[in-house]
Amino acid sequence: MLRITPITDQDSTVTLKLEGAIVAGWVETLRTEYQRWTDRDKAIILDFADVTYIDAAGVTITRELLAGNAIVTRCSDLILGMLHPDRPL
Repeated sequence: MLRITPITDQDSTVTLKLEGAIVAGWVETLRTEYQRWTDRDKAIILDFADVTYIDAAGVTITRELLAGNAIVTRCSDLILGMLHPDRPL
């Protein structure tokens, strides 16, 4: 299960708190929520502090969102390594 909670909605930025697992079954939910806020011209910060698991589909969607200018914060070293395998920790 993945819970997505907008916890900050400033004039130009929203922080989405992600809790649980980012897996194939929840990829479209994350994509839809991201699009909902970008359609409002919001910069997106993804708070990964409570992400417990990420599969290949989750890595793919997160990389897509990063390419779309999302920012990931409070990410574990393990997940950070999965998102950026070419970068040293």
